[in-house]
Amino acid sequence: RNSPPPSRLRTITPSMWIRHIYVFSAQTVAVCSRHLFTSPHPIFSTLVAATAPVFWSFFLLSGFSLFLVRRMDPECEQAFRVPWYPLPPLLFCAMSCYMLYSSIAYAKWLSLLGFAPLVPGFGLYLLGRQTSPTPTQITS
Repeated sequence: RNSPPPSRLRTITPSMWIRHIYVFSAQTVAVCSRHLFTSPHPIFSTLVAATAPVFWSFFLLSGFSLFLVRRMDPECEQAFRVPWYPLPPLLFCAMSCYMLYSSIAYAKWLSLLGFAPLVPGFGLYLLGRQTSPTPTQITS
């Protein structure tokens, strides 16, 4: 036979739930951070090695975007100036290429884990582009 829960459990207010969730979250973070930094396996350095190629590829793409924007609309007044224009972005892209190569050479197959979340995101981006209306389809 089931007995009803004690009266103190029947009157849990929303603020009590928030406190319980906060304490549980704090304990979870404490346990995870303890294992993250004191584990005999280098979890944090593995995470950095796996995501470094993604980081440097985004830097490289941002350097390429500067050239692309300047080429697409050269007469447009630019929002910012680049002194000695082609040299700094070229150096930036060259260093980003080198760091991307080095991080892939260091991480080897782990770099695939870093790029894995980008694949479904890119697919969703393409799906969103196909289903979004074009400017000619929008009527005022």
